[in-house]
Amino acid sequence: SLEVYFIQEQRLVLRQPISDHKFRRNIVITDTIEKYSHELSLLIKQKIGEYAQTTQSLDSSFPKRLFQEKSSNKQTADLKNRLTTLQEKRLKTSRYGLLKLDEDTFFQQEDIKESDTQVLSLYIADNEKKLSVFDSLVDRIELFTEILNERRFNFKSIEIDEDKGFVFKTKNNQLLKLTELSSGEQHEVVLLFELLFKAKENSLVLIDEPEISLHVVWQKEFLNDIKEIINLQKIDVVIATHSPQIINERWDLTVNLEASEIE
Repeated sequence: SLEVYFIQEQRLVLRQPISDHKFRRNIVITDTIEKYSHELSLLIKQKIGEYAQTTQSLDSSFPKRLFQEKSSNKQTADLKNRLTTLQEKRLKTSRYGLLKLDEDTFFQQEDIKESDTQVLSLYIADNEKKLSVFDSLVDRIELFTEILNERRFNFKSIEIDEDKGFVFKTKNNQLLKLTELSSGEQHEVVLLFELLFKAKENSLVLIDEPEISLHVVWQKEFLNDIKEIINLQKIDVVIATHSPQIINERWDLTVNLEASEIE
């Protein structure tokens, strides 16, 4: 009954058989980081499609629901607060290429009149529902890019792209091939992607040797990253490691597996 997701030691290359014939099995080798970038692009496009469907459904029924709406007692101040939150959410969503904004997107709050509260209340509720399609994805993308850009990579940065998934650029804005990243950088990207986009909520995630190819400084930050991911993803994690830097003085979290004596 327990769903388990295993992040294996060899995670930079995926090997998949293209034939089930027991004597002739051809193997396709794929760079994991390129596959995951493509998967993120598909996930983004899926959410954009869901957003479009939700928008079409709500917009087409808006006039009917407006006339059926009872007189609103919403306070102007409350609506302004919700509108501010809504516009901040739009900006955050557009930052990762999930939403396109134009000059007419934002509502001027000083223009709100008491007579407009009924229409505005329904407008805000509809747009809150539309944007909620992106909530989980945006939260995961935000943590994914934050860890890599603010805590890991000093001379390059990750950007989210609808068509490519994610790309890396140098400080001079030069586009890098994903396979041009060092093995340590690829390990970090792949590991974070699996934790944030592959592992399902309420699952048990097993990570084998997360320290592989990682800089010592990155290893020391690993548990802090894991805690944030656990809180966001609602998962449990068990780590197998040889690295005291991964443990980073949290020996209270460890179980020492001593070799049993052989008689």
